[in-house]
Amino acid sequence: MPPTQSDVKETILSSSPDNWEFIDAPQTWVLWSEQITIETLGLSHTDSQQDISQPDFASLPDPDHDQEASIRISYKGTPFHQIPVLILDGGGIRMIKPNRDHSDGTRHITEFEAHLSQIMSMDDFRMKQGRTIDVEIRGRGI
Repeated sequence: MPPTQSDVKETILSSSPDNWEFIDAPQTWVLWSEQITIETLGLSHTDSQQDISQPDFASLPDPDHDQEASIRISYKGTPFHQIPVLILDGGGIRMIKPNRDHSDGTRHITEFEAHLSQIMSMDDFRMKQGRTIDVEIRGRGI
């Protein structure tokens, strides 16, 4: 019986960012042992990627080269999830675009989205989350 989307997300969440291999073109992170890939879409300056101003929840050293794009998660070559991402600090931080709690204005992502952000930023996201990136982590997101 093939794994469900929740099973694949659980595998990603339980993986170590150190076990993911980065491939530069196209920008892709691969967990070889599970045949899972995270691929950045829109890096050829098409409509899928656009320059943005640094979001109000971030205070990073390079505010002039921020972009919005999407990632696609695939299992054994089959895509099953596409998510908007922010590419911040000259590409040093890649994070899932956070949601906003309309009752208090707080920006937040799920634990799963934070882990994806950590994988794509090679651990740099967790060092900045809650400090220069003011985003809360709420719920598992599986």
